[in-house]
Amino acid sequence: IPDRCIRIAIENIFDFKPEKLKDIRFLKYPARYGSTIDEIKKICEATDPDIAGICLDTGHANYQGLDIANAVKEFNSLLYATHINDNDGSGDQHLSPLRGSIDWKSVIDSFKSIQYDGLLSLEVPGEIHPSITVRDNRLKSLLITMENLLR
Repeated sequence: IPDRCIRIAIENIFDFKPEKLKDIRFLKYPARYGSTIDEIKKICEATDPDIAGICLDTGHANYQGLDIANAVKEFNSLLYATHINDNDGSGDQHLSPLRGSIDWKSVIDSFKSIQYDGLLSLEVPGEIHPSITVRDNRLKSLLITMENLLR
């Protein structure tokens, strides 16, 4: 709502294909609409683009088989937020960037080409109850990875 400075970011999903369901333990929202570039753009454009935008989840996009670099360019000014994570295309694995099959150079180049200045929110879970040293090392590693990608 403009006078309240509230914006809604709608996250892209992946299509729940029967051959992919065998590895999914629980489907909270077994929906399909919003898994393609055109569908998610239509959702935002049907509302108010000043209020509704897109949260691009790179892992969902890769699992769906989308060209992520192209999606960034297509979403352009509708891109409000990101969930940055990787996978090998076989599931929504939430791996750290460079640990899966996403072409990060082309994705980052696309963010730069649209002059995206929003957050690149890492959506990579950690281990359960790791020591402070393990958490520290993981954060340092993620920071180095992201710094190298953004050069």
